[in-house]
Amino acid sequence: MALQSLDHVVMFVPAVRAAAEWYSSALGLPIASLDENFGYIKVGSSQLCFHVADEKAKAGHRGQVAYWRVSSLSETCALLARAGGTLYRGPLDIGNGEAICQMEDPFGNLLGLIGNTAFEHLFHNRRGTVEPLMPKPSKPSQPFMPADFDVPEKLETPEFRIRVLTVNDVVKDYDAVMTSVEHLKTVWPGSNWPEGLTFEQDLIDLGWHQKEFQIRRSFAYSVVTPSESQVIGCVYINPTRRTGFDAEVFLWARQSELAGGLEARLYGKVQEWLQVDWPFKRVAFPGRGIDWPAWRAIPLETR
Repeated sequence: MALQSLDHVVMFVPAVRAAAEWYSSALGLPIASLDENFGYIKVGSSQLCFHVADEKAKAGHRGQVAYWRVSSLSETCALLARAGGTLYRGPLDIGNGEAICQMEDPFGNLLGLIGNTAFEHLFHNRRGTVEPLMPKPSKPSQPFMPADFDVPEKLETPEFRIRVLTVNDVVKDYDAVMTSVEHLKTVWPGSNWPEGLTFEQDLIDLGWHQKEFQIRRSFAYSVVTPSESQVIGCVYINPTRRTGFDAEVFLWARQSELAGGLEARLYGKVQEWLQVDWPFKRVAFPGRGIDWPAWRAIPLETR
């Protein structure tokens, strides 16, 4: 057989030292060799290598992704997320008790992971967060939403409608996202989303959000004009493991609407909505009601 085994994987990056140090820190593995153009760390019998990007091989997403076997998919994703990585794709259950996913590093490269499916949930949304990752508990955890609560499907205001986000919104949603790239980077600092987002990937993301809503694990809403002619924002109501909070909520308004103050009005209306129509006792708005350093410093609950 021509192919025998995986010898090494090369990632093309803007800065070799930065990439090598990031992976070394994130994975807890020493740098085996390093210079300005090339470096690597040893991962078992293979090598994870870093080469300076050039015209022939630029940094970022390309046609091949190497998948690394891990003992715990959940714990490895959480470890990489804490170091600044983001969930790019998946997880996907591939049968036989295993799942795969792709993590994106801060340099735009993809790291494929394959491992067991023994996790409560690998929370994914379009910004690529993996913060709610947790090992599967020995006892069932408290559901995010009480079984007898009727989750609101929409909120009407004279200026806009907040309603369930579905795959049917993909054309208008993609337009809203891709015309708001610079603003969205400020909503989730450290995330590369939505750089490089394709129409197909946006459709996948919307399908994921719609499914999460159906199984009551998270709730994503599209913000549209009353005529439904344009998507002008989104609202995400997610579970959280931060001690003392019931949920974490994120929202954004279309970049073209910022000067008119739409996002501030949307924020106020969502706060009011959650207080009146939802069962939460304490909700966090990371980056708005609480700054990011303070939010990340709050301990995670053990479940």
